Order: sequence, then structure tokens, then C-alpha cells
Amino acid sequence: MRIIKPLRLGLLTKTVPHNGGGLFVVSTFTLFDLLDPTDILAETGLWPMAAKALPKGAIFDPAYPKPTAEFLIAGRAMSREPVQAMQVGVSVGDKARALSVFGDRTWQPSVEGPVFSQPDPFTDMPLTPDRAFGGEGYAANPAGRGAVAADLYGHAEGIPLPNVELAGSEIHAISDVPEPALVGPIPMDDPARLRLMGTYDSSWAQTKMPEWPDDFDPRYYLSAPQEQRFDGFLTGTEPIRVIGMSADAPDVQSCLPGVRARAFVTVKGAAGTLHEIQMRTDTVWVFGSELKGVVVNRGIVEIASRDGNEIDSVMVAYEWLRDAPRPASHYHEVYALRTDPEEGHKYLLADGQLSPKEAPEELERREQARLSDARARMAKWDENRKWRLERHFADNGLPASLVPVTDDPEMKPFILPTKEDVARGDVDFARLISDAEDLRVEAELKANMARAEVYGFNRQLEVPSSGAPTASLERMEQLGEGNGGGPGFLPGFDDLLPHSELDRILEAFEQVAPEERHDVLSADPQADFEAARDRFLKTEQSGLLAPAKSLLETLPPSEGPPDLPEEQVNSETPVLDEILENYLSKAFPELDVETGASRADGLRAALTPDRSAMETMEDRQAAVQQQLLDAEATAEDALVTARREAAEPIAPLKPIGPEAAGLFGNFIRAHISGGGALAGRDLAGADLGDLDLAGANLAGAFLEACRLQNARLQRAQAEDAVFTGGDLTGADLSAAELGRANFSKVIARGASFRNARFSGSTVVAADFTDCDFSGAMLDGCTFVDCQFANVSLSSAHLRDCAFLKSDLTELKADRVQLEKTSFLSCQLDRSDWSKSSLKKSSFARVGFREANLAGAVLAECGWFGQTDMEGANFTHVQAVKCGFQEARLAKSAFHRAVFNECNFASAILSGADMRLASFKGSLFAFAEICEADLFGANLLETSLHGADLGRSSFRAANFYLADLSDAKVAFADFTASNLELSNKEAKV
Repeated sequence: MRIIKPLRLGLLTKTVPHNGGGLFVVSTFTLFDLLDPTDILAETGLWPMAAKALPKGAIFDPAYPKPTAEFLIAGRAMSREPVQAMQVGVSVGDKARALSVFGDRTWQPSVEGPVFSQPDPFTDMPLTPDRAFGGEGYAANPAGRGAVAADLYGHAEGIPLPNVELAGSEIHAISDVPEPALVGPIPMDDPARLRLMGTYDSSWAQTKMPEWPDDFDPRYYLSAPQEQRFDGFLTGTEPIRVIGMSADAPDVQSCLPGVRARAFVTVKGAAGTLHEIQMRTDTVWVFGSELKGVVVNRGIVEIASRDGNEIDSVMVAYEWLRDAPRPASHYHEVYALRTDPEEGHKYLLADGQLSPKEAPEELERREQARLSDARARMAKWDENRKWRLERHFADNGLPASLVPVTDDPEMKPFILPTKEDVARGDVDFARLISDAEDLRVEAELKANMARAEVYGFNRQLEVPSSGAPTASLERMEQLGEGNGGGPGFLPGFDDLLPHSELDRILEAFEQVAPEERHDVLSADPQADFEAARDRFLKTEQSGLLAPAKSLLETLPPSEGPPDLPEEQVNSETPVLDEILENYLSKAFPELDVETGASRADGLRAALTPDRSAMETMEDRQAAVQQQLLDAEATAEDALVTARREAAEPIAPLKPIGPEAAGLFGNFIRAHISGGGALAGRDLAGADLGDLDLAGANLAGAFLEACRLQNARLQRAQAEDAVFTGGDLTGADLSAAELGRANFSKVIARGASFRNARFSGSTVVAADFTDCDFSGAMLDGCTFVDCQFANVSLSSAHLRDCAFLKSDLTELKADRVQLEKTSFLSCQLDRSDWSKSSLKKSSFARVGFREANLAGAVLAECGWFGQTDMEGANFTHVQAVKCGFQEARLAKSAFHRAVFNECNFASAILSGADMRLASFKGSLFAFAEICEADLFGANLLETSLHGADLGRSSFRAANFYLADLSDAKVAFADFTASNLELSNKEAKV
């Protein structure tokens, strides 16, 4: 699926099964600055910010279509000075959330009963569920604190109170049970949300599966607390106020940015036919401590398949609501430009096509800034030009008064992006390339005109006649006061040239002016190779504006009349010498022989075709070249940044064919053999298959679209390298340093990354099927829509990583060390996690069927969103404080496992083997544990409230202090089980 979007707009797509087909959902994300809502920020800042600000296990946006709008809050209460308590408030439109935030407090005994201590001063307090009211066994917020205070009072010390409470509902007594002060997304397994999911019975399994049941309530998609939900959708211009979430801006009054999202899709078989999807604003995120906001616009279209395979392209854009919507024809044209195989590369970063039209005054301000910069560059260049001309005349012994007063080259200023443009990512490369070509054409036209002037002037110098008027030295001194070539400069051509001498002069010119041809390089493999080589060597012929520079340099040489070869112009023919001397002697009779010879040499040096009027033509060409150099420096900086971050290969701008790629590859091989370095080089498009680059320094190198099949890159230093769109099939990158490397869109089937080190990379749509990542270190990496089927992560270390919408079927993750890593909408069926260590990691809406976790250690991990874990192997697992709410664990094995203080609420455990396992203090409320074997299981202090235990075996099981209230125990076997002090109010 082709994605076309502006750099500032985030995008997620999803297909929801519906009526035998599907609903294709398009979600766009607009990050904006709360201090300046019209400042739309780059999407690259959104995901790291969200990952940092959201509570553990929270999902930023599951990309489901919501029935109404809502707003969510993430961040902290912040104060510049330490405080014991403070108020936090956030409002969007007519909905508001007010919080009372306290420092750490505990319940203390007193003669009047329990009282809470004075709050500890604080400057920063997270607004997260663990700081709100709740706790173990409290369904509305199991992660909170304070719910069991009354039970623990008198038996424990230092019983904490919640730090975050709803304003007006603060706790006053230890028996108070307030509503938890939740402001972010409510977990998908929250009981209140679960009640909206509908009925999943045999009828559903036979007629609707995998679709939602008929009684499914779409309000399940809403994750904000009720007070933060709207009756309808948002207009996109609602006011926002944020109080107490930033020490630098304690009271922010802002608004939504007024963005209209546009979305289009094309369907396979009808390429090029755009279908628009109507978008609605259904979510607002307020990241108050970051002073940022996010607007989520969403739209759906009904499709025939359940997986969305028929969608060929998705194109999204955004506009200002204050402007009239752009016509559909505009987006049809943009789509055609972006998908054009020859010209599409020019528009990859042309955000203006898919971004709002700026206010005229803002456009004018920024354009004037660019124009001012351009004029400043031209003025500086013109000053240098005049200095060179004066210096040239002085070096030839001529007085300053003879220096021609030439017109400034009337070149159109070349508009370059300003520093502000680059910082905003607003660089229109298509305009740069187009303007460079226009500048080249203009320069060529003006150069030809200058040559015509020079040609006529030369003929004036060369053909004096006996009838010419005379002039004095004073007259000669005044020559510079006129305009070169105009009236009052030199005697006219007709006055000096007797027609009888015309044939002799033309004959002399014919001997020194053979015709030259200046062919533009044709698009052949050799030319493509040479262009790639120039990029690699960073020559003047390389770069974004290289075509304009190259064509400019093919202008006819300036040293002489049109088509006059340089070597012949520089030679002095007797005819031309004779003409010049005759002219001077007749035009300036006061010159003596010695002085005349000296002045003749000087005048010839100053006024021959490579000087004087010719200087103007050279100046014009030089002006163009200098502007192109300035443009290229700015454009290349912006392009380099884009190439390092892009999810698709940007270079080579013009794809090169296999033959040119082979030539380029051979050149690089020769370069390496000669000891040449590759760090920072541009190798894009080269065929480097089977190349030995073991230990090579590739730091910062660009290898987009490179053919690296079976290449040997062991121990390569490839930090910040760009492999986007490359073919790494079978390549060996063992022990390579790959920090911040870009592997988006690579094909790396069967490649080895054993013991490699990754950090800070975002990888999109890469194919790592059958790769070996065993022993690798991955820190802070994000993988979106990637293929990891049958990949080995054995003994790898992953920290702060995220996998979104990726296929990890049959992943081999035995002995892996996993910490603070999340998997969202991923496929992990038959994955092997045996003897692994998983800490504080989450799995949301993933496939986990027949996964093997035998012998693993799990701490504070969670499987959310009805994860399908049927047939999973948990034998000998050591787990504590893990969540399996609503997980489908039928026929799973827990033999001799330890799952203490875990949450299996509403989970399906029918047919599970739970023999000799320990579930001390775990929650099984409303779980389905039918026909399971719990022989000898330790269920000490477990809650089985409302659980279905029918036909299960609990022989010799320990139910001491267990809660069996409202449990269904029909035909269950409790032979020799310990039910002492358990709540036995079960239903048969």
C-alpha cells in the first residue's frame, strides 16, 4: 500500500471486519503547539512524546472509529516552587476536568481515629492511574492506591492516600470511596467497557466471528472518562485551557488549530481513481506538560475484504478550516505528480501540495525574507565582481576612469529556503529544481545576448579605416564614462570599416571559429553511473540541483565570439594584431610609438573578449553559478535530514538501472581497494552484492536502494547510516553498530544481525523474514508494519522498543531480555519465549496462539484487548503482577507455574492445565475456567467472584481465604481441597 502524506501529518490505517467485508479506517494525527495553535509540528515529534507521557500499558490510539468525540489528558502537575497541594484543570470546548493534586500522604492514627499526614512538598506529580484512588481488587482502577486503607488500618503503617483526586470529591475519611481521578485512556479490559462488548456465545462463533456481535456497543471504542466525552463530533476550533501542568506556563489559554483533514484512497485495479473519505474530528489529546496538543481526524470506507488488501494507495492532507476546501481536482493532480515514475521524486517533500494555504500576509512575510536573503547574496556578489574588474584594469596599467560602468546583471534573484524554512521542514524541492532550471535558461539567453554584443564590439576593434575620426588621449580617458558598446564609446563600426576590408576580416574569423556542439548528456547507463559517481565524490556535478548546474556549464565558452574555441581565441593571429594597432594609430594620433604599444597591450588585455563587455556576460553566468551553490547548500541540508528520517527511499532522485548500478558498484569496489573511505558517502542505488565490508566505517553513509545481497558487513560502524529501500537479502551484519540507522522499506530476508546494536531507530514496512537477531541489543527502537516472521531474537536485549502492526509469527525469542517494550496489533502466534525475562512490557490486541513461554520470568507485564493465547505454554513460568484480562487462554498449560498477584479477570481458561500451579492473590473475577485441571493448585487469597468453574477439577487445591462468591461450580471436583476460611457462597 502506497502512503502519500505531508511530513507534519501522522497516519494510521486499520481494517475492521464488518458485514462479511470490512471497514477501512483512516486516522490522521495533527501535532500542534498549545502556545501557538497554528504552528503545526512535524509528526516525528509525536510518537516519542506520546510514549514518554502515557501511563504504562496505555494505548495512544487503537485507530477504531468512535461514535462521538472525546478528549484525553497526559502529563504531570508541575510547579516552579515546591508545593504541598495544587489545582490542575483542563477544558476543551464545553467539557472540563478539574483535579486536586497532593504530595505524598499517609494515614496516621490519632485519638480521633485515622487522619492523613501533611502532604510532602513536590514540584512534579504524574497524573497517572497509579496516583489516583484504587488498588488491588478495585475494578475501576486496579493500579491505584488507597482503596484498601480501611482494611489495612491498624494492621500496617504508612498506608498511602491517592495523590490525584477529583476536585470537589476529595477524601476526608478513611472510609470514603471516591471516583478515581482518571484523565487518560481507560484500559480496554475495564469492566465498564467490557459490558459494551456484547455477547460472545456459540451463536456468535457460528455466524459473526471474527466480527463484533450484534449487540456490540460502539461506545466501547471511547476510552476517556465520561466527563471528557462530547455529545457529537468537534468542529476543530474549540477553545482549550490548561492550568497547572507546566511550570513555565501555569495557565495556558489556547484552541484547536482549525484543521480540516482530507483523505483519499485508490483501489487495486482502478489505479489513479481517487475516492475521498469524509473525515471527522473525534479525539483531542492534551499533553499539557509538553505544551502540545494532538487532533485526531478519522474516516471510514466500506470495502469488500476483511484485511484491506484491495486498497492500493492512501493519500492524506490537511487544510485550514478558515479556507474554502480545495477542489478534488487539486488532489487528483497532486496524486498524479507524486506517482509519476519520472517526475515523482521532485514532489516527495513538497509539503505545500498537501498542507494548508498560508495566510497571504504570512506568505508575503516569508517570501520577502527569502527575497531579502537573495538580494543580500546578489549585492555581496556584485561588490566582489566590481572589485575584481577594477583590480584587473589596475593590473594592466590602465587608469580607474577606463573601467567600464557596466550594468548589474539583470538576473532574477534565486529564492532559497531561509533558516526558518529549514527548521520548519518547509522546503519545496520541486520549486528549487524548477527555479534552478529557469535560472539556467535565463542565464543561457543573457549569455548569448552578451556574446552578440561582444562579437560586434570585437569587430569594431579589428577593422579601423583611414577615414575614421581621430581622438585625443583625454577622449580615451573618458571612454569609461559611457555605457560599453553604446553611443559615445568608440567610433561606430560603419565609420571604421571600409567594405573593401570586410572579406579579409571575415576570412580571419572563419579560420578561428569552427562550430562546436554542446550535447546534453543522454539518459544512458554511463550517464547514470557518472551522476552516481559524482554524488559519491561530492563533485560540483552532484547534488539536488546538479542538472541545472550541469546544463549551465555546457553554455558555449565565453572566451571569444560565438563558438570560438578557447585555444584559438587565446592565440594572437597577425590579422587581429594588425587591426588593433592600425585602429589605435588612426583613432588616437597623439599616442607615440612606445606609449601606443603600451596602451595597446593594456587596452587589448582589458577589452578583449574575456574582459569588459564579456565580463558582464561572465558575471551573469557566475551569478547563476553562485546562486546555485547557495541553493544547493541549503537544499542539501534539508534533503539530508529528510533522507535520514524518511520511511521511503528518496535517493537516488532518478532511479538507476541495473547496468548503471553495476558500474557504480564496481567504482565503489575500486574506491575501497584503493583505501578510500565510505563514511558519510552517498552510495544510493549501487549494486554492492557479495561485497566484503566487514569492519567498514559506514557512519552516516547513504545506501538507499542499494543491492547488498549477501554482502559481508560484520562489525561495520554504521551509525546514522541510511539503508532505506535497500536489498539486504542474505547479508551479514553481525556485531554491526547500527545506532539510529534507517532500515525502512528494506528487504532483508535471511540476513544476520547477530549481536548487532540498534538504538533510536524508527523502521517502517521492512521485511526481516527469517533474519537472525540473536544476541542483538535494541534500545529505543520503533518498528511499524514490519515482517519478522520466523525471526530469531534468542538471547537478545530489547529496551523501550515498540512493535506496531507487525508480523512476528513463529518468532524465536528464547532467553530474550525484554524491558518496557510494547506490541500493538501484532501477530505472535507460535512464538517461542522460553526461559526469557519480560519486565514491564505490554501486548495489546495481539495474536499469541500456541506461544511458548516455558520457564520464562514475567514481571508487571500485560496482555490486553482480548489477546488470543489459546494453547499457550506457561509451564514453570515465574510471573508476578501481570495482567491477562479478557485473554483467551483456553487449553493453555500452566503446569507448576507461579502467577502470584496476577489479573485474569474475564479471561477464558477452559480446558487449561493448571496442575500444581500457584496463583496466590490473583484475580479471576468472572473468568471462565471450565473443564480445567487445577489439581494441587495454590489459590490462596484468590478472587473467583462470578467465575464459571463448571466441570473443572480442584482436587487437593488450596482455597484458603479465597473468594468464591457468585462463582458457578456445577460438576466441579473439590475432592481433598482446602476451603478453610474461603468465601463459599458459590452457585451450583
